[in-house]
Amino acid sequence: MPAKIPNISGNICNNENCRLSCNSKFNTDAREQIFKKFYTLDVNSKNALLFKSIIIKPMQRHRKNIVRSKSASFQYSITYNKQIIIVCKNALCSLYRISEKLRVVRTKLTVSSGSAPTPDKRGRHDTRLHKISNETVDAVKDHINQFPAESSHYSRHKIFNKKYLSPELNITKMYNLYIEDCDEKKRPEMYKVKKCTYSKIFSTNFNLSFGHPKSDTCSTCDAGLNTD
Repeated sequence: MPAKIPNISGNICNNENCRLSCNSKFNTDAREQIFKKFYTLDVNSKNALLFKSIIIKPMQRHRKNIVRSKSASFQYSITYNKQIIIVCKNALCSLYRISEKLRVVRTKLTVSSGSAPTPDKRGRHDTRLHKISNETVDAVKDHINQFPAESSHYSRHKIFNKKYLSPELNITKMYNLYIEDCDEKKRPEMYKVKKCTYSKIFSTNFNLSFGHPKSDTCSTCDAGLNTD
């Protein structure tokens, strides 16, 4: 997707009969400054600015002979040099280089509902490890430590501190046993982490694997087995 650039030379309003005369309100420098200031903001700050730039106003008059008329209209504005400048919707979209359907319509719905813009949550997940209490992480680690683990005899120099759990085990079995243990001990729900979290703690805090490495036999034993 090409990078957005400010609308410096073109018309910011394609309506020749625009009653606000938006095209004549902003020179080249003003358009560029408005654009750059908008795109130095993060997503939440952009949404807050748009929220302030669109206000709902009751209709001053209603047309006659129209069965159904609008009870309110929207007013758009741009803040530049500490001045609030009233513009049309097309000019607002053009100066900020935003989509009318995606950004403006969504903001209008928020304004109409009387609520504040919802904070952007992209990249923020409540299931991340740092969101879990230290007590819960310690409980999972204590449970993993309960399983006997053995070091490899002949591959110790290749895999430093690597230990191996029983080949009869796997993450799913260990996790199910952990949940059963929580139920038996009647622990609060905060301790009952998801399987992916249990697996994350397992992989980041332990150097464990299941079964035994193929190199865990000596060449003499292998030779003896091959002579039978």
